[in-house]
Amino acid sequence: MKTRIYILSLTIILTLFAGCRKYPEDTYFITFRSVTKRLLGDWQINDFKINETSSINLFDTTENQIIVQINESSPNNEVDGDLVKIADVYGIWTYENSQKQLKFQFYEQNNDAYYYFGPFTAGKTSIWDIQKLSIDELWLETNYENKNYKLFLQI
Repeated sequence: MKTRIYILSLTIILTLFAGCRKYPEDTYFITFRSVTKRLLGDWQINDFKINETSSINLFDTTENQIIVQINESSPNNEVDGDLVKIADVYGIWTYENSQKQLKFQFYEQNNDAYYYFGPFTAGKTSIWDIQKLSIDELWLETNYENKNYKLFLQI
């Protein structure tokens, strides 16, 4: 009888670990930080691909590192939504599909058009699938205007 209880307990524990993946590239380990807490912060672009071709050079500058800032809006904020900034492009973000996707809507540009292409253009909305979200890594992927974009971020 004791053996059956141990086997049943072990089966339940293993089933819990096997069912804890929310995103395709996530590990099976349980995390106690919420999706939003893991998402918020200043992320550095580690790699960027368009149709599987590395295109990080579209972001690189000699003056600074390109940071993706994902923040919650403050109560006094005039913008209706949480804030996102990629390079010099500002916008809002929201979750889609039970927190499995991020929707970015960009609304403001600097005069420099260097960073404005594809899904990062002001006035455009893009929905990104979250492939991996850990404490220090965020992988996003979208198909936008017949091109596949992948964004690999690290804290």
